[in-house]
Amino acid sequence: MELPLIPAPVAQARQDVPAAASRPVRVLLVEDNPDTRALLEEALAMLSYQVVSAESGEAALRALAHSQVEAILADIGLPGIDGYEFLRRARRMPSARQIPAFAVTGYGQDSDARHAFDAGFSGHFVKPVDLAALDRRVRQALGSSTAA
Repeated sequence: MELPLIPAPVAQARQDVPAAASRPVRVLLVEDNPDTRALLEEALAMLSYQVVSAESGEAALRALAHSQVEAILADIGLPGIDGYEFLRRARRMPSARQIPAFAVTGYGQDSDARHAFDAGFSGHFVKPVDLAALDRRVRQALGSSTAA
């Protein structure tokens, strides 16, 4: 019996990543799953993002206190404080009040998207995330081009 070969998940994800954009963007990535975080870090780096990553909402708040970022990408289902509460607390920090934030989550119901917008997220993306769409929205929020 022979089994067909399929591309490894990381190899497939690399094929789906659009060409790198012209201007680097510094982003805070909040993701508790180490494999997902590593995959997103790699994919975002291919799109000219400089990634500061955190594994929890609490760690992300600490990162915001010490790092200047232009955008936030946060999972919702985090250990400790969830992504909604993380963003509410981040918005109380003067340095993070106006930073565009995007939910990148497995929660995909219409009510989940409404909850994300109510919490202050600018966008809601369901995993596996369409990286080209995410890149367009982030750069649009920052007023920059996606042209390579």
